[in-house]
Amino acid sequence: MLERGSDMVLAAHFTPVAGGWLTATTVESVRFTRPGRIDFRLVRGPVPAVVESFRLSEYESGTRLEYEGELGTDVWALGQRWGQLVAGRWVVDRARPRQDGPRLLALPLLGAAPGRAE
Repeated sequence: MLERGSDMVLAAHFTPVAGGWLTATTVESVRFTRPGRIDFRLVRGPVPAVVESFRLSEYESGTRLEYEGELGTDVWALGQRWGQLVAGRWVVDRARPRQDGPRLLALPLLGAAPGRAE
């Protein structure tokens, strides 16, 4: 965590890509809206644009987690391929339980953009 406010943090993380040959450095703002929304916006990273949200709502006898996100790339085919590589790794990272935070076991990609890993 680089910076912290009452409802927002600025965080950095490093993700191995391309079989560990490269590391994607990502800085993103994370805004928390009570009672059930978390929004992410890319500040610096391996692609030009990422906007995401997680929404929690009551559902039957439990809680529903809805995910929505957009990933933008540039440089035509090369950018599209890089976006697929980064998105594929990102999906694996987000679906894996973590020791240092909430346990998100499965995140459906609703309305995934073309070229986005599902």
